[in-house]
Amino acid sequence: MHLAGLADVPARLSAYAERFAEDARFALFALAIQKNLHKRASLWNNLAERLAGLPRSAADFYFEQIAKLFLKDLRADPGVYLEAGEHWLRVYPSRASLRLEVAQAAEQCGRFAQAQDHYQWLQDALALYTDNQAFLGGVSPKTVAAWSAALRGRLHGEWSPDGEDI
Repeated sequence: MHLAGLADVPARLSAYAERFAEDARFALFALAIQKNLHKRASLWNNLAERLAGLPRSAADFYFEQIAKLFLKDLRADPGVYLEAGEHWLRVYPSRASLRLEVAQAAEQCGRFAQAQDHYQWLQDALALYTDNQAFLGGVSPKTVAAWSAALRGRLHGEWSPDGEDI
């Protein structure tokens, strides 16, 4: 591709992002090359909305890449990216590291009530972790997942006590 063809790269990335909606790499690349802060913020919001509609495992797959790029933007200009941070918390509500960054950004922007809500969430999460750390360290996540799946099957009529399909 020669230099004249570079002008349509953002449009191509946008088209690919729409065509391959479950693949966030095109949107992440479009974000990486977008220099306009407000357009970047809009792209972050759009990507958060798209990932919110994907299965949890798909959204989780991209968390590290998203966190690295998004938190760089949020720290650089919290006023522009705070709204996007709230969108990302809807996608990743249990990610404490993201919540702390959004809380600090809200505080820097003078949105003290919003920041307090996030700090309170973190405080509650720390208390829950502290109270249950020893117990949870001895519980296998796979065991809990198996119990949950078995009960889900019973509740939805997909399993019988005799081991026969219903």
